[in-house]
Amino acid sequence: MIENLQPRKTSAPPRIGNAYEFRLFALSCLKMLIDQSIEHVRHEDSSFTPIDDVIIEFKDRIECFQAKHAMNPHAILDFEAECGILFDPEINRKDFKIEFSRLYEAWKLLRNRNVGKEIVIRIFTNRAAGHDLASLLDGDRF
Repeated sequence: MIENLQPRKTSAPPRIGNAYEFRLFALSCLKMLIDQSIEHVRHEDSSFTPIDDVIIEFKDRIECFQAKHAMNPHAILDFEAECGILFDPEINRKDFKIEFSRLYEAWKLLRNRNVGKEIVIRIFTNRAAGHDLASLLDGDRF
């Protein structure tokens, strides 16, 4: 009899990344207890892919979080304009890449599907903003 051949033990980076995402989800659920404008909090809702890690639906808007955890405490997140991606230069770019075009397409679909609600996409990370990205930020927002 052949059993599931998938590894039984998950390596540290995915485990820590998942815990990071679960903390964001838990904090969002706790926030819902005190914020009456929050209607729903969802985790890994495939109808919001690729911004599906945590979704907070308010009465007037939907906030979609994409959580990215860095194992390196000095990791930098920066912007490379010609490729339209956010990346961490300390690691292989294919390992961590957020394509703006993909986020924009998801935002348009969600906006059309949820008429009347503002759609906000947030990248939640423990990485520091690099020089180029920091110059685009206003507080914690683009």
